[in-house]
Amino acid sequence: MVILFTTLSPCILHAVNITTPYLDFRSQGINLAREFVGWQQHTYKHDVKEWHGSFFVAPSYSQSTNGDSIASIIFGPDLQRVDSCNECGEQFIKISGSQVKNRKPHDWLADYFGLPTDFESIFTVNPKIKSFILDLDLFLAINWQCHNLFVQIHAPYVYSKWNLNFHEKVINEGTKNYTALYMTPQPVERHNLLKNASEFFAGAAPNLEQSVIFRPLECGTIDAPCSHDTASHIADVQINIGTYALTDEEYHAAVALRVVIPTGTRPNAALLFEPVIGNGHHWELGANGNIYVLVWKNESETKKLTGHAIANLTYMFKTTQTRCFDLFDKPNSRYMLVERLASSPREQPQLAGNSNVGTEFQNELSPLANITMANVFVGSTFQADAIFAISFHARNFAFDFGYNYWYRGNEQVRLRDRCQPPGLDGNSWAPKGDAYVYGFADQPTTTRLAATESGATIRSGTNNYPYGVDGISSFQNGGIDSPVEAKASLDGGPEIDVTAINGKAMFTSERPYFLNINSIDLSGSAGYSDKLFTHLSYTWHYNETYTFFLGAGGEYEIGKCTSIPDDKKDCPAICIIHDNLESSLSQWGVWIKGGFSFE
Repeated sequence: MVILFTTLSPCILHAVNITTPYLDFRSQGINLAREFVGWQQHTYKHDVKEWHGSFFVAPSYSQSTNGDSIASIIFGPDLQRVDSCNECGEQFIKISGSQVKNRKPHDWLADYFGLPTDFESIFTVNPKIKSFILDLDLFLAINWQCHNLFVQIHAPYVYSKWNLNFHEKVINEGTKNYTALYMTPQPVERHNLLKNASEFFAGAAPNLEQSVIFRPLECGTIDAPCSHDTASHIADVQINIGTYALTDEEYHAAVALRVVIPTGTRPNAALLFEPVIGNGHHWELGANGNIYVLVWKNESETKKLTGHAIANLTYMFKTTQTRCFDLFDKPNSRYMLVERLASSPREQPQLAGNSNVGTEFQNELSPLANITMANVFVGSTFQADAIFAISFHARNFAFDFGYNYWYRGNEQVRLRDRCQPPGLDGNSWAPKGDAYVYGFADQPTTTRLAATESGATIRSGTNNYPYGVDGISSFQNGGIDSPVEAKASLDGGPEIDVTAINGKAMFTSERPYFLNINSIDLSGSAGYSDKLFTHLSYTWHYNETYTFFLGAGGEYEIGKCTSIPDDKKDCPAICIIHDNLESSLSQWGVWIKGGFSFE
């Protein structure tokens, strides 16, 4: 999620977060354009002696259009487009085992997913979000001691369907077993491993046996292909309480206190593409402003042109959410494999001499996402939703056209003081990469090592199969952190050499690298979008008290999303400087809007 620029190019050292496991878009209930159209002429009336009101209901449908951008926010530089196995041109990610010949630099390591070391597949994604919204709004105003006071209550009900459109195509299901010492003391046969990556992402785990536990993925999971996830709830209850002055047939200016009550869903991070209703469960407090000006009318007053400027500005208070995180400078590392080390219990024979660091592998492996999953405080600077519109009225018809701007400041994310992930205590979990976690101490007896790979990424470990490192075979852990030849002893007896499967010296880490709170990237995201909207409505007067209106309209919104150019996705350092990760939804929407006003 964070890229550290190096001296490989003339770039300043700078941190850039380029992926996020959590997508924070505009709330489905925050839509000032849909709220305004066909309704403005029925509110803020200037010639009412006592009180008046208006109510509307607007069933609407919206659908996202920027699937590639959403995928880029989730998976960042690992998305590819050109491959002989991908004829459709969709964005995809290649998964290949550590012993696949000619692995590409951007391939994800299949070993992390409980798959054979010669496994190969690709998976494609094309995220789509569809929402059905029932918009409800009530406006009440009263003339009290020459002051026009009003209250507005807006409560949209949302049913939303999120589909990552995840599809995996297996190129080679793999036949190789896990060799002895790699994850278990003895080999793990192919039939005990997973069939494909889809099983891993859905929460399945290989059966390693031999007392070694491979924990299934619990955070950031991906549902089976062709499935979708839905959620339904009232998005947010929005309340404006204020007054409008300078009121006349030709102009008015209104100002209000705005409160947003979070009634939507609270993110729990179980799914990678998690359907969220509302604003992420933030309370909001701010102001609403509304300005109306009569621009033109004909002599018979049967036609007129009006201008409108309306804005909602709110501060989003911090809330609690559950999220899982990547490591700094390691996009998608949430799916890497980590190993648990500890000083107790220790089994015989134990590491000895210079290789005895007082800690060893505890027979437990886990996807990193399970370890970085945490309860966090999330807050944002402020949110703005503003429209500038013109309305043309011809007798009972009205036509609205306008522009909508939405902005949400960068999220501020921090761990809750008493809810820090226990696995990030600095002495429990470490990146495994492609390290071997056992060594032979007088074969077939094995000893548990403390081999870690701080340089491992989602793409590969650091043992560099099949070439090794500095003349040391990959089977010997030549690429691990601070390698030292492993020695072992039984009950404090004489030291014996620890060997690899090739009979040569096995290495362990003299200084194991542990994950801690500072290892994870808590960067949040910001968002903004531009929208054009239009609406046509008809009004008829039932009697002196009631007026009814009905219309239809649509909108097209273009959201800003951070993306990485295709020609830089394989670069070791990316020279693109962004202050924040931008995560916004592009979508189109249509609605029918009807209601009545009374006085």
